[in-house]
Amino acid sequence: EVDPAEAFAPVKNANDAETDTPRIAQAMMVALHRRWLREAGAEAPNDVPVEISPLWALDAEDCRRRGVAGTKFDEPTYLHE
Repeated sequence: EVDPAEAFAPVKNANDAETDTPRIAQAMMVALHRRWLREAGAEAPNDVPVEISPLWALDAEDCRRRGVAGTKFDEPTYLHE
C-alpha cells in the first residue's frame, strides 16, 4: 500500500478552483521529488522546484544510485535521461 498523499493528486478542476487543480498536483509532485532528493543526500530548498522524469528515477533509492548526494539544487531543475 502507498501513502495517498504521495500517490494521488487528482486533476479535475481549472487552476482557479480551490482543490484538484493542475497547480496543486504539480506542487505535490515537486514536493515528492524534493523529498526523494533530500533522502538521497542532496540539498533541495523548498523554494526551488525540482522535477524528476520517471525514466531517471522512481524513488529516493534511484536518486541515490544516480549520485545526487552532496548536490545542491539552487535553481529550477528537471532531471531526465
